[in-house]
Amino acid sequence: MHLSWEIDKYIKDFKVECTLLTSNTWHTVDSIEKRNNTVTSSLTGLTPKTHYKFRLRLTYQWNADEYVWPKDSRFTFETLGDRPSPPGIPIIQYVKPNMYKVFWEASKENGSPIEEYRLEGKEVHSYRNKRNSDLTPMSHINSSNEQSEENSSDWITYYNGTNTSWIINGLNDKNKYIFKVYARNAYGWSNASEKSSEFDLTAARIAESKTSINIIIVAIVVPICMCIIVIVAFSIVFCSGRSKQKKLQQVGPVPRSPDVELATLRELPRSCVHNTNVLYVSAHPTPEDLSLLPHIRRDQITLNKFLGSGAFGEVFEGKAKGIESATPETRVAIKTLKKGASDQEKNEFLQEAQLMSHFKHEHILQLLGVCLDNDPHFIIMELMEGGDLLSYLRNSRHSSRGTPPLTLIELIKMCLDVAKGCRYLEEMHFVHRDLACRNCLVSSYDKEQRIVKIGDFGLARDIYKNDYYRKEGEGLLPVRWMSPESLVDGVFTSQSDVWAFGVLLWEIMTLGQQPYPARTNLEVLHYVRRGGRLGKPTDCPEDLHNLMLRCWEFEPEKRPTFKYCLAELQKLHCNTLSNPSTAAHNGHYISTVLEGNCLKGSSEDESSREKTPFLAEGNSQTESKTPKYLELVYEPENDGYEIPNDIINQEPTESTKNVAKCSYSILTRSDGSTDCEVPETASLK
Repeated sequence: MHLSWEIDKYIKDFKVECTLLTSNTWHTVDSIEKRNNTVTSSLTGLTPKTHYKFRLRLTYQWNADEYVWPKDSRFTFETLGDRPSPPGIPIIQYVKPNMYKVFWEASKENGSPIEEYRLEGKEVHSYRNKRNSDLTPMSHINSSNEQSEENSSDWITYYNGTNTSWIINGLNDKNKYIFKVYARNAYGWSNASEKSSEFDLTAARIAESKTSINIIIVAIVVPICMCIIVIVAFSIVFCSGRSKQKKLQQVGPVPRSPDVELATLRELPRSCVHNTNVLYVSAHPTPEDLSLLPHIRRDQITLNKFLGSGAFGEVFEGKAKGIESATPETRVAIKTLKKGASDQEKNEFLQEAQLMSHFKHEHILQLLGVCLDNDPHFIIMELMEGGDLLSYLRNSRHSSRGTPPLTLIELIKMCLDVAKGCRYLEEMHFVHRDLACRNCLVSSYDKEQRIVKIGDFGLARDIYKNDYYRKEGEGLLPVRWMSPESLVDGVFTSQSDVWAFGVLLWEIMTLGQQPYPARTNLEVLHYVRRGGRLGKPTDCPEDLHNLMLRCWEFEPEKRPTFKYCLAELQKLHCNTLSNPSTAAHNGHYISTVLEGNCLKGSSEDESSREKTPFLAEGNSQTESKTPKYLELVYEPENDGYEIPNDIINQEPTESTKNVAKCSYSILTRSDGSTDCEVPETASLK
């Protein structure tokens, strides 16, 4: 590009700058000639078919400052288009056995799209390729041969097209070949590319066979070496782990023979057993985490009584020495694994202890220590003599079971205890995922010393398996206590814990009634998703029922926090103390569709069906499809709710359509223990 202009006589100095139209990075033009008042400049190396803009930096005689002119882009010019640049050097590439291709780098378009590539090749005969390190009289012959190779008539076109590669075919195996490429656009053909290196098809096939042999050798040797490396690494890790585990154990553990005490307790008959719960599991503990746990030696522990067992854990009552300085021995609950537990179960067992160690609160079950110098390992916890809250509530319906009737004040105090524990978990940013009465523990049968604590997460899933579904790829899920977002999306948050807490309040106020008693787990899932809710329990204060309804808001953001729930329950407890009630339920069913003091049996809508389970229709239609991530695990014919004696023993008459208060029918085993399932040995009392 050539530029010229007339310069003013008052200009002392000047510079010419240029840049791309789309850029603001200016470059000074060096090739400038000045003749009289005419300035000319020639610019080379510009990109074809591209816009450039120019400006001047001027210095006048009366001012040393530079002045830039013009400020706009008025001096903008476009370069002319050009032929393509030469393509890249052709390269021969192996594709697969007996197949090769020639490929090259694309040309620069220089202002016009590439319309065609032309690949030319030429045979290189063997006598023309002889190399001689010594200078001989034949040198002039070789030189003349090389010159003759440049003759265009020797080059044959093998490919025309827009691709930048060509699969080799139709070549003579006995000859060597070289290739070159041209490119064409609207402005013409480019110069030829540099010539490729000589390609010998026969030599390539020989090299290919050698390569195949090398690949086979590598394919055999590499896996063997990898196996050796893995074995060595595993051995190092295993030995390192063993040494760390030995460091974690107490110095000088007392040698012991096989645990006769534990084996004997396992063989006790089931009539001597009552079920209790322990705690939930969380993150995978490291050896450093385990070293921070309080350790108790095996010789400090005595097992006295077998309390219960779950899917893989067993719980014993016992005594431990040295836990409290004030007493030589402390009554404790001891959890251990069953014989033959897998490594995964052992890891989960230690995870349980590690999780419990994080919680220090009056209403959270306390970890006292672990015993790792024994097989199986022990988790030592405080003993909760009252057992799980669900059994405690159900036993309180009958004075013959040793649990006195509960007053409304006592029930609200239980709600308050659980709320305090939930508030603590909320502050710790811990999501429980399974708040229910079966997972809370009662410290004592004495109401003066009775405290309810949040405890077991794992063992209760075996004891009360009617209450659970299985989430695909995960463990069992408590459908009747789950919020809509947990049922639909599998999402568990503090807000879903608040929903479950509302169901727990309902359980307490009904003395352990199963939620949604007339429905199967599958029906509960669809009922909750459609907006169905539990009814108001009998004698339940209106403020407490309103709190339940707030906990069951469909949108998680609208549910209260545990801080709010705790404040409301404290207020309700204070109000109830000023107006104490007698026994709360006397073993009667919940009643929400009231007419005087009776249940209306004639209602047939969804609400009535929920509130009067024994008058519900037998068949229900589920309108929506079951979420894919839920599958039914356990669905017995009897869904775990209790059947009133009046309904079993009497024919349905006009007088029994409106049922007032009726006593419970308790399902019991022949050995006297209570369960949610209906075993073959069950009888109705």
